[in-house]
Amino acid sequence: GCGPAEPAELSIVAAIHAYRSAARWLLGDALECRADAATAMTMADESADDAALASAHTVAAMIAAVDGDRAANQVHYMRALAHAETAGDVLQIIRIRTNRGSRAIEEGNYQEGLAELDLAVDLGCTRIEYGPAINAVKTSLLDVEPTEIHFVSRIPGMTRAFAAVLPHTVLASAAEEG
Repeated sequence: GCGPAEPAELSIVAAIHAYRSAARWLLGDALECRADAATAMTMADESADDAALASAHTVAAMIAAVDGDRAANQVHYMRALAHAETAGDVLQIIRIRTNRGSRAIEEGNYQEGLAELDLAVDLGCTRIEYGPAINAVKTSLLDVEPTEIHFVSRIPGMTRAFAAVLPHTVLASAAEEG
């Protein structure tokens, strides 16, 4: 009816705005991205739904990254991850860890980035279908050079992440260069 929205309705609308914001972020439509992100956060807060809050904080983190606000980016991703874990939203956890890992790798923090991606790979391999989750992690590793792969593959647990997402030929090439 015309009465106030129920929390479940608010959480659905919040998620729609969050995902629309992310799509607009990808398209470079900053103004509409920010508007949808603000609406998503307001509705997610009102709903108190952890999955909706995870989505809203994820797009807030993406916007903070574009703004160059690393502190806000980290805070929003920490909140997003906490809400996604509380909600048991495995896909959101994978998305958040993949985004955090990608950011760390872009900044040259390979050990931190690969640790995040390793956790995302573990979830993708054990909790949901293998393919969709691993494809997100693959995208984050596209800019890693073979010599960097050799270096970081020596970090405990990282070889498994690489083996799950990179073709064998890339790993062999990295081993030869190391």
